[in-house]
Amino acid sequence: MRWFLPTLMLAFLAGVLFGQTDTLLYESFEDGMTWEVGDLYWYGDTAKYWHKSDFLSYDGISYWCGTHDVGGTGYSGYNDGWLQYLDMPEVSIPLTASEASLSFLHRLNTEEPGPSGWPYGYDGWDGAAVWYSLDGGTTWSTLTPDAPYAYDVSSLWAFGFCNLGPGYPAWTGIHGPTDFVPVEADLADFAGQNIIIRFVFSSDMMYSTGPTNGDAFDSDMFGWIVDEIRIEADGVELLYDTGDGHPVASQGRELRTWTIDDTDANTGTKSAVAYNYSETYSTITSPVISIPDTFNGRLSFYVKTNCVDYDPDGDGMLDDYMVVYVYNITDDTLVQMSHNYYRPGYIDETWRHYNDAVLYDVSYGMRNSLLEFAGKDIQLMIMARGDGQPNPDQWFKIDDVAIVGNYAPMHDIAPTDIVSGPLNVGDLGRFTAKISNLGMSGESLIQVTGNITYPDGTDTTVAFFPRPSIEPGNWGTTVTQLNLTQHGTYTIRVWTSLATDMNTSNDTLEMEFFVYPPSTRELGWDDGMNDIASNPETGVSYNGFLGASMTAGDALGNFFYQTAGLRDIELTHVKFFTRFNGPVRITVLENGFFDIPNGGTELYRENHDVTSEPEVGSWVTIDLSDDPITIPDTTFFVFVGVAVDSQMPVIGIDNTSPVHRKGFAIITYFDDFGMPIVTDTFDLASASPPLNNIDLMIRAIVTGTHTGIDGDGTELPKELALKGNFPNPFNPATAIEFDIPEHQKATLEIYNVLGERVTTLVDDDLKPGTYRATWEGRDDLGRELPSGVYLYRLSAGDKSISRRMILIK
Repeated sequence: MRWFLPTLMLAFLAGVLFGQTDTLLYESFEDGMTWEVGDLYWYGDTAKYWHKSDFLSYDGISYWCGTHDVGGTGYSGYNDGWLQYLDMPEVSIPLTASEASLSFLHRLNTEEPGPSGWPYGYDGWDGAAVWYSLDGGTTWSTLTPDAPYAYDVSSLWAFGFCNLGPGYPAWTGIHGPTDFVPVEADLADFAGQNIIIRFVFSSDMMYSTGPTNGDAFDSDMFGWIVDEIRIEADGVELLYDTGDGHPVASQGRELRTWTIDDTDANTGTKSAVAYNYSETYSTITSPVISIPDTFNGRLSFYVKTNCVDYDPDGDGMLDDYMVVYVYNITDDTLVQMSHNYYRPGYIDETWRHYNDAVLYDVSYGMRNSLLEFAGKDIQLMIMARGDGQPNPDQWFKIDDVAIVGNYAPMHDIAPTDIVSGPLNVGDLGRFTAKISNLGMSGESLIQVTGNITYPDGTDTTVAFFPRPSIEPGNWGTTVTQLNLTQHGTYTIRVWTSLATDMNTSNDTLEMEFFVYPPSTRELGWDDGMNDIASNPETGVSYNGFLGASMTAGDALGNFFYQTAGLRDIELTHVKFFTRFNGPVRITVLENGFFDIPNGGTELYRENHDVTSEPEVGSWVTIDLSDDPITIPDTTFFVFVGVAVDSQMPVIGIDNTSPVHRKGFAIITYFDDFGMPIVTDTFDLASASPPLNNIDLMIRAIVTGTHTGIDGDGTELPKELALKGNFPNPFNPATAIEFDIPEHQKATLEIYNVLGERVTTLVDDDLKPGTYRATWEGRDDLGRELPSGVYLYRLSAGDKSISRRMILIK
């Protein structure tokens, strides 16, 4: 037992014991909105900028929407984020009027028209328009000017940015570069009604008169000036204003952000909600939280939404989403923790823990550890983004936001998981231990040891390699291999050895694994632990899981072959690692695969409902043993796919060497109108990085009639024997069987025709028995080797046996 009296005493004096849990923040919103709300593009400018001015006026004084000092720059014009109104006095148009019209003079200088091809139909940036109201200013409509005074664009982006949405026409660019130009509009349809004319000027979030938002600006853009405003009916003047009247100026942009919903909550009766207004970046920010130096904290919250899967700009990223940030006040940095590009399969208006909610992640890894902020002052900021297509009936909600954790010692290393690849009698079993750094200090070259108990009660000690180096709050992996000479339950114990470890109570982990009898084989390519796969050059990253698409029938699958001396093969179980909950489609195909969907042999296709651990994922097993699937050949494919449109299963991915690259995808392609064109199948090995270097965590369990290996030790071999390989010739893999007559050191090595060793399959102390090793045509570095003749050599004691085999590509 180790004693660290000085450290424990310091912890006691500080009033904290290592391992003690604490909650630094819990917000249920039951007391209302106590957090700060805002919008990333809310500039807080609520001033009214329509006013009488002699600036570039028509005859001494006009109405100008602008200012002489834009954002303190000294330029005369307009700023970002304006929605400015100028309302003329209400006018009654006689019921008997056969003719009525509005006319005025104006000058306009704003950003030139654009953006061509934008989503939602937007085709202009900043601009101006005339609206009218027939109900005293409660509702407003766009007034259509007469030709040739028509609007320049049909949908001004500035109106969309100011939460109005698409479909609002406007003038934009330059009108009257050196003089005023006239505009006329017919009002005859409004005979017998009271009308208010409104002059509207709007600007988006950037590129205005002065350099207030970056370096993009134009000091010549002065905004909008109007004069000589006249309303007539049958030649009678009803209103005439030359810039000296009494119109009402106002600004129309509102802060639309998070608020309290007292009708729905994860717990209690209230939650925070952000409605999906047009082009909002609504933020909610917590009070300041001081993270203690020794606190290993985690972020948790629940989220609910009904925002739809919408990607109008075709960039592969959804345009209604929510992001969670930590603002590190101490270091003045903003750190993204998570985001949820929602897919409609999970838009079921169900409260979900945030790990569950983010099931589709194309560019950033999810994380909830706050260890990096130990000793810092932070604030949480949650942002809900609504795109340019407003829909106030859609929303994001959050509830039960918490920072919880425990006070950690400076040094604490522990094994936290043990996983394995497929385990079969006669094979080398691969076991991977997950080692976590639960302390506050980085650790290097951690020694990991294991003890494995065989089904017959005998045991052996094994070493794990490599010795990982792990930063605080992170984890690493280490691996050992074992010859599986018996079927049944194996018990493996893993422990860590760290001289400075201040918490030895968690240093040991024990788990059990089952190895099937020789008549059953578990086929697969993964090592049992899902990994993050990324491409540093493009920034594309997959956080441990991959989905095919949102279209029913699309799928991910593995190619399998079995060379274990079984005949009359039947598929009895399909296993896959997922965090999806819902319906999946299991498809089994005979080798003839590349013809699908046009004539490939389909052995099985059925939908199944699955349940998994939604936060970290778990293995799901589909039991087919009541009606097993006969496999006519030794090669076949198993796919896990989309059973219902918009509900995408995600499959764990493994990229730990060696990577076998036996994964495939079935994908439906669509035309520009959203109609399916073709369903195609491709090898993930030919995809772009990082998808070309992963293994899918899909396994198949097959049974059959065993043809020679008992694996139980009941009939021990009497002499060293190299039984040959099957198949031969082979592609892509072959199994090599050999006998060991007594407990001794043995090696099985592969050589090319030049006598150069290319890889070693076995190098271990083996008990008496019959063994099997699989070679996939790769060298020690996992590189594929060319076609040709290769030699395999079994050496044990003072004897060696060699045979030849042929690899065909």
